[in-house]
Amino acid sequence: IEVTREHPIIVYAGVRVGGRYDELVDGAVQAGATVVVPVVGPARDAGRIDQRHDRVQRIAIAAAKQAKRASVPLVLPALRFEALVDELPGIVVDPDAPHGLDDVVRSGEPGAPVRLLIGAADGFPRDLVAQLESAGWRRGRLGPTILRAELAAAVAVAIAAMHARVP
Repeated sequence: IEVTREHPIIVYAGVRVGGRYDELVDGAVQAGATVVVPVVGPARDAGRIDQRHDRVQRIAIAAAKQAKRASVPLVLPALRFEALVDELPGIVVDPDAPHGLDDVVRSGEPGAPVRLLIGAADGFPRDLVAQLESAGWRRGRLGPTILRAELAAAVAVAIAAMHARVP
């Protein structure tokens, strides 16, 4: 996914069929996400999530209007967890990270696009996080408590939006 000035904050969201994906998209877009990519485990889940694409895109548009955003955010088709390693590196939101997300975002290039990976309800397998770190991804934590994925996405995007130009 190419990040441009029009899309400075991409959220890769670990989702599960039957989860709160709609709420995650709504909160993340209101906070400033410009692209949302659902990330799934099993291939069958990708098909189920993609069946909801039009509905979720409408939710993203409504959330952008609510936030008085000038641009329409994109909701892309589902991506498999394994494919994350092939994406450009970003930041894994991880409660066990050694540094806070704000510090990790600020340590990047000022005004540079931000890619955030938000876990599903039970987070990511440690081996996947290790693979992502080997591929250049960094880790950042939100705080001392564990948040639900939909709230974590909104908080993480709000932190990133303080450092990015969000249309």
